[in-house]
Amino acid sequence: MSVVFVWEDQYSVGIPELDEQHRYLFQLGNEISGIRDGQSGSFVMKLYEYARIHFKTEEHHMEAVGFPELEAHKKAHESFVTDLNRITHGFPHGSKEELKIFLYAWLVNHILWEDNKYFIYANNLKRFNDLS
Repeated sequence: MSVVFVWEDQYSVGIPELDEQHRYLFQLGNEISGIRDGQSGSFVMKLYEYARIHFKTEEHHMEAVGFPELEAHKKAHESFVTDLNRITHGFPHGSKEELKIFLYAWLVNHILWEDNKYFIYANNLKRFNDLS
Protein backbone atom coordinates (compact mmCIF):
# COMPACT_ATOMS: atom_id res chain seq x y z
CA MET A 1 0.00 0.00 0.00
CA SER A 2 1.44 3.32 -1.04
CA VAL A 3 1.45 6.45 1.08
CA VAL A 4 -0.69 9.26 -0.31
CA PHE A 5 -0.25 12.80 0.98
CA VAL A 6 -3.66 14.35 1.64
CA TRP A 7 -3.95 17.82 3.18
CA GLU A 8 -6.44 18.04 6.04
CA ASP A 9 -7.74 21.14 7.77
CA GLN A 10 -6.20 19.98 11.06
CA TYR A 11 -2.75 20.62 9.54
CA SER A 12 -3.42 24.34 9.17
CA VAL A 13 -1.28 26.55 11.39
CA GLY A 14 -3.42 29.58 10.65
CA ILE A 15 -0.77 31.48 8.71
CA PRO A 16 -1.59 31.37 4.99
CA GLU A 17 2.05 31.55 3.86
CA LEU A 18 3.08 28.61 6.03
CA ASP A 19 -0.02 26.58 5.17
CA GLU A 20 0.69 27.12 1.46
CA GLN A 21 4.27 25.94 1.94
CA HIS A 22 3.11 22.89 3.89
CA ARG A 23 0.65 22.04 1.11
CA TYR A 24 3.46 22.28 -1.44
CA LEU A 25 5.57 19.89 0.65
CA PHE A 26 2.61 17.49 0.58
CA GLN A 27 2.51 17.89 -3.21
CA LEU A 28 6.22 17.07 -3.40
CA GLY A 29 5.56 13.98 -1.31
CA ASN A 30 3.02 12.77 -3.84
CA GLU A 31 5.50 13.38 -6.66
CA ILE A 32 7.93 10.83 -5.21
CA SER A 33 6.11 7.91 -6.84
CA GLY A 34 6.63 9.45 -10.27
CA ILE A 35 10.40 9.79 -9.97
CA ARG A 36 11.99 8.12 -12.97
CA ASP A 37 15.50 6.80 -13.36
CA GLY A 38 17.88 9.70 -13.63
CA GLN A 39 15.53 12.14 -11.88
CA SER A 40 16.06 11.09 -8.29
CA GLY A 41 19.00 13.40 -7.61
CA SER A 42 17.23 16.49 -8.96
CA PHE A 43 14.06 15.62 -7.05
CA VAL A 44 15.91 15.21 -3.76
CA MET A 45 17.63 18.56 -4.32
CA LYS A 46 14.26 20.18 -5.07
CA LEU A 47 12.83 18.75 -1.85
CA TYR A 48 15.89 19.72 0.16
CA GLU A 49 15.99 23.28 -1.23
CA TYR A 50 12.28 23.87 -0.70
CA ALA A 51 12.42 22.49 2.84
CA ARG A 52 15.25 24.94 3.61
CA ILE A 53 13.18 27.85 2.22
CA HIS A 54 10.19 26.74 4.27
CA PHE A 55 12.24 26.32 7.44
CA LYS A 56 13.71 29.79 7.05
CA THR A 57 10.25 31.30 6.56
CA GLU A 58 8.84 29.43 9.53
CA GLU A 59 11.75 30.39 11.78
CA HIS A 60 11.40 34.03 10.71
CA HIS A 61 7.73 34.01 11.79
CA MET A 62 8.68 32.43 15.11
CA GLU A 63 11.47 34.90 15.73
CA ALA A 64 9.16 37.85 14.96
CA VAL A 65 6.84 36.95 17.84
CA GLY A 66 9.55 35.82 20.25
CA PHE A 67 8.54 32.16 20.22
CA PRO A 68 10.37 30.72 23.25
CA GLU A 69 10.96 27.29 21.66
CA LEU A 70 12.60 28.65 18.51
CA GLU A 71 16.00 27.03 19.14
CA ALA A 72 14.43 23.62 19.72
CA HIS A 73 12.39 24.09 16.56
CA LYS A 74 15.53 24.90 14.60
CA LYS A 75 17.10 21.69 15.89
CA ALA A 76 14.07 19.72 14.65
CA HIS A 77 14.57 21.28 11.22
CA GLU A 78 18.27 20.36 11.27
CA SER A 79 17.33 16.82 12.25
CA PHE A 80 15.01 16.60 9.21
CA VAL A 81 17.86 17.59 6.90
CA THR A 82 20.17 15.03 8.51
CA ASP A 83 17.56 12.28 8.22
CA LEU A 84 16.73 13.25 4.63
CA ASN A 85 20.41 13.00 3.75
CA ARG A 86 20.62 9.56 5.38
CA ILE A 87 17.53 8.21 3.62
CA THR A 88 18.40 9.59 0.19
CA HIS A 89 22.09 8.68 0.35
CA GLY A 90 21.53 5.50 -1.66
CA PHE A 91 19.10 6.96 -4.18
CA PRO A 92 18.10 5.80 -6.72
CA HIS A 93 18.75 2.39 -5.19
CA GLY A 94 16.86 3.31 -2.03
CA SER A 95 13.15 2.80 -1.76
CA LYS A 96 10.90 5.60 -2.97
CA GLU A 97 8.31 4.26 -0.55
CA GLU A 98 10.76 4.61 2.34
CA LEU A 99 11.27 8.26 1.40
CA LYS A 100 7.51 8.81 1.18
CA ILE A 101 6.89 7.20 4.56
CA PHE A 102 9.66 9.25 6.17
CA LEU A 103 8.47 12.53 4.63
CA TYR A 104 4.81 11.91 5.44
CA ALA A 105 5.45 10.88 9.04
CA TRP A 106 7.84 13.76 9.61
CA LEU A 107 5.59 16.39 8.05
CA VAL A 108 2.40 15.31 9.79
CA ASN A 109 4.06 14.88 13.18
CA HIS A 110 6.03 18.11 12.85
CA ILE A 111 3.00 20.15 11.81
CA LEU A 112 0.64 18.68 14.40
CA TRP A 113 3.04 18.71 17.34
CA GLU A 114 5.83 21.21 16.75
CA ASP A 115 4.31 23.82 14.43
CA ASN A 116 1.08 23.73 16.40
CA LYS A 117 2.98 24.90 19.51
CA TYR A 118 3.89 28.05 17.60
CA PHE A 119 0.32 28.50 16.38
CA ILE A 120 -1.02 28.28 19.95
CA TYR A 121 1.66 30.65 21.24
CA ALA A 122 1.08 33.23 18.48
CA ASN A 123 -2.71 33.10 18.94
CA ASN A 124 -2.42 33.50 22.70
CA LEU A 125 -0.03 36.41 22.21
CA LYS A 126 -2.45 38.04 19.76
CA ARG A 127 -5.37 37.60 22.17
CA PHE A 128 -3.30 39.09 25.00
CA ASN A 129 -2.28 42.07 22.83
CA ASP A 130 -5.90 42.55 21.76
CA LEU A 131 -6.86 42.85 25.45
CA SER A 132 -4.17 45.42 26.18
